[in-house]
Amino acid sequence: MKKIVVSLLIGLCAPALAGEFGFAPIFNEGAVLQCEMSVNIWGSADPGESVTVSFAGQRKTAVADEDGKWMLQLDPMNASSEPSSLNLSTGNRQSKIDNVHVGEVWLATGQSNMVQPAQVTAEGREALKRVHPKIHFSKVPLRAGAPHIPPSTKEELVWGAFGPDHNQLAAVAFHFAEELQPKIGKHVGVIQCSYGGTAIESWMPKELLLSTPRGEWIQGVFENERKRGFGVDEWKKEVADYDAARTAEKEWANTKQGEQPPKSTQPRRGNPFWQKTPSSLYESMTKEIIPHTARGVLWYQGEANAAMPDDYVELLSAHIGRVRQDFKNETMPFYIVQLSAWGRGEQYWPAFRVAQAKVRDTIPNTSLALSLDKGDKTDIHPRDKKPVGQRLAYLALDDVYGVDTPSRGPMLKSARPKADAIILTFDHVEDGLKTIGGEGAVTGFEIAGSDKQFVVADARITGKNEITLRASSVAKPKFARYAWRGFFEPPLNLYNSADLPSEPFLTD
Repeated sequence: MKKIVVSLLIGLCAPALAGEFGFAPIFNEGAVLQCEMSVNIWGSADPGESVTVSFAGQRKTAVADEDGKWMLQLDPMNASSEPSSLNLSTGNRQSKIDNVHVGEVWLATGQSNMVQPAQVTAEGREALKRVHPKIHFSKVPLRAGAPHIPPSTKEELVWGAFGPDHNQLAAVAFHFAEELQPKIGKHVGVIQCSYGGTAIESWMPKELLLSTPRGEWIQGVFENERKRGFGVDEWKKEVADYDAARTAEKEWANTKQGEQPPKSTQPRRGNPFWQKTPSSLYESMTKEIIPHTARGVLWYQGEANAAMPDDYVELLSAHIGRVRQDFKNETMPFYIVQLSAWGRGEQYWPAFRVAQAKVRDTIPNTSLALSLDKGDKTDIHPRDKKPVGQRLAYLALDDVYGVDTPSRGPMLKSARPKADAIILTFDHVEDGLKTIGGEGAVTGFEIAGSDKQFVVADARITGKNEITLRASSVAKPKFARYAWRGFFEPPLNLYNSADLPSEPFLTD
């Protein structure tokens, strides 16, 4: 049985060149291996060569396949307080990686709000004044172009403790680890694999995309690219020309000097060197770390897909399934950050937030961290990221680590029309509902009659888990909704006693 598992896992590993010898680049000094789970270890050697890996008292062997790839699993281990050396040997060659810890590993992936580094928050800048020896991370380099580019190197995938000299960890991921680590008492390792401005399709393999509602469009993208007949040099030039044009546009916008440059034209989706091409980042980035053993996934993505909420439910559901398959954990926790507030998100974002919640409600072992109260009217990249990371950590503490932690805000349980009012009840109120910023009306609620013309409601907390809605212009209300805007003025103020915000909803 072990041989069967090994052979199945080998197929997921990144290609190795014959004659190379060593661990895969993601394994390097300072790495964190997942505790309490079988740990996938892989690398390269000569075809047919037998290799032995030793770590923390274990010795495991494997044989490199005809492509020079080998794969094995270490038995589950307890978390370690001291580092060990990860050793690889054959009959005449050896390799060693020092300072390897056993703790908790999380994957942090998505688009730009999972890229913005810790320096963007005041708390992150303060944290960077010192080294955090129990929070380590590795960051997959931003890259597209597979299979026409070489694999990442261990220098590019370097692990290290978060601090002044190793600091480009996403703010959300850092604040997650910062909240989690002292409460579980283990090293926390984060592997960041994210790229700004990218849709979910960039992170999914082509064969999976073809089975989704976007399949026909995806097929057309690649068919049209095939008809262009471009080669590597032409693809690279198309991306380079676009980058140069964008730089010229930005420089002119800042200076207004000289003639305004022509508007840039994006590369065609289908160009493998363009990060917005479907599957491009799955091939060029995610495959660099498959099948690294990890506890769970932090997913902050959706801005680039907000206009298609119905399709997104199926896309994200399929993506979660494939991530769990690739990383060999069918129950892998997958935590989604719901889109924050943004002034230009009025048209699509309310329905998209509901789509994200629908995935949480239908796919097991997923959950939702709310951020709609931490947005920015003019900036799609809000800076108040510490609460978002903390809320992700609360979910992990409560769901994974057995630490009794309030982790969910008020969620609509029932809506009951009664004469000129609608009575709402909520789950996850902890010690009760409350408003932040003083007593009085609760903001963000709207009601409508049978005509579905919503108006602002006068909302009052009338019980521990109850809110009553009324509006003088709606004599017989039938429908209610909450936080159904891109941005919220006045700010939303409904929370539970644990200071976690209420979820958006629409009763129709």
